[in-house]
Amino acid sequence: MMRFAPTANLVAFVRSSPAVRTSRATAIRFLSAAPSVK
Repeated sequence: MMRFAPTANLVAFVRSSPAVRTSRATAIRFLSAAPSVK
């Protein structure tokens, strides 16, 4: 439980982080563009 609680907090922080959403959108855009590059 001691190990799990900080992980849960980290996951909650990552999910609520605007920067992570932005990087996720960038990753999706990159993955969408990748097939057309090849």
